[in-house]
Amino acid sequence: MQGLRTVAALMVGLALAVSPAFAQGQDDLVSPHVDDAGLLNDQVWSQAAVIEELVTLGAMVEPPQDHTQARVMHDDDAIYISVHAVAEEADEIPRLALDDQRIYQHERIELFLDEQPWSEGYFQIVVDRGGNIRATHNAARNAEARDIELSRELDVAVAEVDDGWTMQITIPFAALEAETPEPGDLYRLKVCRDGGRDGPLAWPPNPTSSFHIREADGALYFETMDILFNGDFEEGEVDEHLPPGWSAGMTSDEVDNAPQGTVETIEGAGVDGGRAVRKTKLISALWWPQIWSQGYELEPGAHYEFSLMVHGTLPTVNLRASAYSDGRRVMRLSQSFDVPEEWERLRYYFGVPHEAPEIRVGLSAPNMISGEVYYDKAMLRKVLRGADGTGLPPVATYEPDPDQYQGLDAVMERQGHKPWDLYARGDELLTRRTIFQDREFGTYVWMMDDSHTVEHGGTASVWPAWNADGSLLYLSGTRVGPEGREGGWFINEDYSRLIRYPEARRPSLDRENPDVGFIHRSGELTEANLRTGESRVVAEWEPYPRERVYGLTRDNRYIFLDTPNGGLWVTYEPDPNDPIPQWGLHDGRPEAPDEDGNMKDPHEADTILNLSRHTVAETAEWGHIFRVRVGLLIDRETGEIEKVIAPINGHEAYLRAFISDRVNLPSGGIWDDYRLHTSDDIDELFEIYRYYPIM
Repeated sequence: MQGLRTVAALMVGLALAVSPAFAQGQDDLVSPHVDDAGLLNDQVWSQAAVIEELVTLGAMVEPPQDHTQARVMHDDDAIYISVHAVAEEADEIPRLALDDQRIYQHERIELFLDEQPWSEGYFQIVVDRGGNIRATHNAARNAEARDIELSRELDVAVAEVDDGWTMQITIPFAALEAETPEPGDLYRLKVCRDGGRDGPLAWPPNPTSSFHIREADGALYFETMDILFNGDFEEGEVDEHLPPGWSAGMTSDEVDNAPQGTVETIEGAGVDGGRAVRKTKLISALWWPQIWSQGYELEPGAHYEFSLMVHGTLPTVNLRASAYSDGRRVMRLSQSFDVPEEWERLRYYFGVPHEAPEIRVGLSAPNMISGEVYYDKAMLRKVLRGADGTGLPPVATYEPDPDQYQGLDAVMERQGHKPWDLYARGDELLTRRTIFQDREFGTYVWMMDDSHTVEHGGTASVWPAWNADGSLLYLSGTRVGPEGREGGWFINEDYSRLIRYPEARRPSLDRENPDVGFIHRSGELTEANLRTGESRVVAEWEPYPRERVYGLTRDNRYIFLDTPNGGLWVTYEPDPNDPIPQWGLHDGRPEAPDEDGNMKDPHEADTILNLSRHTVAETAEWGHIFRVRVGLLIDRETGEIEKVIAPINGHEAYLRAFISDRVNLPSGGIWDDYRLHTSDDIDELFEIYRYYPIM
């Protein structure tokens, strides 16, 4: 086998020669290139990277008995994984067909692999102690699972050994529909074990109760983690500027080309006694001198970490990433850091804009400050998350919308980049900020989003009940606040005020005072004032299995809580002379009748019909069914709660059926506590329907 290369290293407890200046995490995997050629024999496996121990799921401690070690490597064609599992003697395991779900009844190894780390789907490969195989692709919500026959492409060998059993598997890149990875490429990987004496085990250490939690994925690097050339400044000659791979901008026409400071490479000044770059800056200088790397063609949409060791007397330093398209700089992203007195690694995270795959990373400092700073051990690598385990910033773009509104400059300053940028979808550039007319209320509504992972942003009209007049705009994602990155941001209609709502939840806003809103948790409603920060609990109740607040009633007095979310299906007899149209609804999954055609108690219902966009339906199991609104009216002032049943549709044929004897409206038992909100007058009944928030 030519050009065999390992792909995973630095596991829990693995002793490698890693510089203390950059300590890899327990979920980072990288290994050196292996030049040996040959078959998958012991000599080849001895060069593979080693995961020395899978630890207990949730507790993250070494198991007392079922010790498990894994080895990982790859060549141009496939990934190779070997697992040695300490175990007691086992009963014979029957032979199963490929992809048989009974495999989960046996002692097994489970591998989770994602060759597209920025997507939400992933492969799950299960091999039990008897050599049975199951391979599936788990798709993201609202995405179709990939049609795969991966299990037929896998080469698996399982054998019993003195202290347990072993498994070796070959996973071809072609079977994953992937190209051979380039050095520095990144996959997601988890190696897990279950069915043994010590229960579920996992690598990386996983603090949750599920193998499937995406935040617990390991970062699988191919051949190298760092893709930055000459990050330790050791190549090239030492002179008054910088070694190969780096350049310095010393001054600019903005300052009449006057000296701004000095940049030099110094022997013996580095973290481990090697080279370091020293920059001095004059107090009269603006943002120069600047230090920049060469350009790198990074993956659009991916996230990267630019980090390096820093110390000095300069108070502040900026870590930067400039994006280029066709040789033209289209964006410069940056973050400021305090300079430590002793060596410390600073880390800057950024997403690569789709419009500009070439990136140069660099360093500068704010204007009108002076001092000196030393740099060493620079790195540039793909990442799945921040070093502290937190999420990563959204991918920014460039190009302002030609129809700009005044006031957005303040938002730009707070966000760190322009919120009206364009982004690429297919062959088109789309704006992140659109303006449209709400078809229900006639108001002009803004839509804004700065995340490349969602289809649309929070808007003022998706839920008109919480913001019927479009006075506030909900901004999706997190932004930097007083306590770090926080969610739950709103901006008012003239963009003059950016505010964070309590608890990062989208509230139902007071129709008369948009500074007051109502936040719903399961079993509780809280009123909060976003201007003063004051809050109070309005009402509490026994939580329902599925409940949702849809906003305030038209008189601004009550909050309506839908229980169950989406309404309730009941049986009815249709009138062929007066049919009810399949009237579209926005949202919700109503509860269904039971097998005898009787409506189910919403506290106990477990059957959901996929008829969320209809108010009537014909089913094979229950016949004709009819949807009604069921929920609580909560008095916003007193907290008093009234249980109600009301129409969910304003169509005349639906309303006539609602008040006829043809609909089996719920009654008796728990339904004696519910008031039927109705009227014999169709016009008045229509007003009752309009009284409630839109679903």
